[in-house]
Amino acid sequence: MKNLFQALAKYNESVNQSIMELLKPLKKEQLMMKTKAYYPSIFETLLHNLIADLNWLRRYRDTLKENKALNNGKPLSLEEKGLRENSSLTTRSSFNTGGRSMS
Repeated sequence: MKNLFQALAKYNESVNQSIMELLKPLKKEQLMMKTKAYYPSIFETLLHNLIADLNWLRRYRDTLKENKALNNGKPLSLEEKGLRENSSLTTRSSFNTGGRSMS
């Protein structure tokens, strides 16, 4: 089971790095620009991905309580990091969590 989680984590990291490399040349205005995708901007799509990653980590933490790596420290708060202040994602993200708060 440990090998499976390690493989999934490596894959997730690789995909996230690839996405960030693709987005590096873009300016802030381009990331915030309104699109016709489900999420209104590239930024909000990235925020959705971040929230999904955090939710999976919380699920693993709650399920695998004996894992010290998942249970040390305080969970990341998006509000504390200032990631939600300019985003409308707060109202869109509840559909993935069964109505639970994302932070």
